[in-house]
Amino acid sequence: MTHAQQDVATRLKNHFSVRVINEAHYMAECWHDSQRATWTPDTARNLQQAAGRLQRYAERYEQREHQEIAAQVLQVMQQVASDQGRLTTATIEVLDLLMQRLCEARLQLASDQAMPDAEQVRTRSKPLYLALDDRGQAELLATQLAFYGMQAQVLHDAAGLREAFGKRYPLALIMDVDFVAEGQGLVLVAEVQSRAEARVPVVFFSSDRADAMIRLAAVRIGGEAFLQGELEAPAILEVIETTVVPGMREPSRVLVVDDSRAQSMLTARVLNSAVIMTRTVHNPTLALRELDEFNPDLVILDMYMPECSGPELARMIRQCDRFDSIPIIYQSAEEDLDKQLWAMQQGADDFLTKPVRPNVLIATVRNRVARARGLKARMVRDSLTGLYNHTHIQQLLEESHERARRLSRRLSVVMLDIDHFKQVNDTHGHPLGDRVIKSLAMLLKQRLRKSDMIGRYGGEEFVLILPDADGIQAAAVVNELLERFRHMDFQGVSGAFSCSFSAGVAECRPDQDQPALDWITLADQALYSAKSRGRNQVVIA
Repeated sequence: MTHAQQDVATRLKNHFSVRVINEAHYMAECWHDSQRATWTPDTARNLQQAAGRLQRYAERYEQREHQEIAAQVLQVMQQVASDQGRLTTATIEVLDLLMQRLCEARLQLASDQAMPDAEQVRTRSKPLYLALDDRGQAELLATQLAFYGMQAQVLHDAAGLREAFGKRYPLALIMDVDFVAEGQGLVLVAEVQSRAEARVPVVFFSSDRADAMIRLAAVRIGGEAFLQGELEAPAILEVIETTVVPGMREPSRVLVVDDSRAQSMLTARVLNSAVIMTRTVHNPTLALRELDEFNPDLVILDMYMPECSGPELARMIRQCDRFDSIPIIYQSAEEDLDKQLWAMQQGADDFLTKPVRPNVLIATVRNRVARARGLKARMVRDSLTGLYNHTHIQQLLEESHERARRLSRRLSVVMLDIDHFKQVNDTHGHPLGDRVIKSLAMLLKQRLRKSDMIGRYGGEEFVLILPDADGIQAAAVVNELLERFRHMDFQGVSGAFSCSFSAGVAECRPDQDQPALDWITLADQALYSAKSRGRNQVVIA
């Protein structure tokens, strides 16, 4: 093959690699969207078509992992079709595992030298629209957001906004209250919402302190959040992560305890239609064992059951430290308000009277699960960055290490440390130092996989746990993160400056019998080696 023919072959291969990434993004997006709505024939059709396209492009690009995942998704969708288009807990679980594998497959592509640069890959994921009165600020934010992997489109005027929405709906709209003219942002959002088939997630912004009436108007037209003062990329990403796309997590898990098989089956079917995994128990005395095995986010109890009543079971659950904060909802035909209140005093959080409308049941479960997950996250996460804290990341490493050994899978541990961070604090002050830490934390959250675990180990030091990744793959991903981080600009007291980090990678092999925490020590030694070699680099132990 001549040099020209090799060049054409490489360009063709890169073209299809982009198509593979695009279809993988789109398929994952379809799945995540279904978790925020309900399962419909359109949802099933979109997911099936995306899997078909991914399979074709992956075959042409010779990406066997993507091809295999797409084929398995198509098999699951055939099973769903044979079940009259309904989802079951089993199919939800399989689809979610396949979507996790799809995200993990990105690691393989990251270490593939034939891949084009990440900046050249235009994914089909939804863009973020920026409608700010200060156009220069909007352009700067769009550039910063690109470092985090977020595609942002700057809208310059009302006509441009209408044109953009006419072509494509965004992931979210960041709207300046005073876009184009004073108060005009509110008017334009009201216009967009009135024409939209579904509500558009909007985050409002005001450079000045907005009064109560402006904030009230923003809420009335669907504002998800309101930012004030200085607008920065990490703040935008954080509010999107916490308010706009809360469904982009593993599906909720609900344990249904009801002696009526017909009722429990009906409840499970309703929740499955909202992509919520369920497990049913007909003997309440077995519920505690199922709690241990299934680890649900929420429990639904019937009030009157033989052998053990709902209130008695609620008290038993509350006496277990591990489950004392899990939400409990009664679903009962009991209409006496005094009896309902008494039952709730035994440890429950809500009471739904049968027959319960499906949309009420789904909304109640989703709201309770979201609140419970949020509270749990605050207990195990660092307050500055939202990453796992020191204690919890060590616990996660021990669990991941045990799982990797049991399944004979690879696992990599990474230690990161921001270079010359004391100098940043001494020169620019601790508030700006905190901003640098938060920016790196947000970069890690945005660019790593759903299955990866990220913790703030202390100060400016971070730990990454990367399942199913060897040392070379992990180093390739961390090098990409390093390249993005050192190109970020921070505005200090004497002008703009940038930072870098050093990293050490330790690969945990399943045939090596060492305590989990030893791998942190090995990664830390590799980090020290990176520092001694001049910093701004990644070293594999």
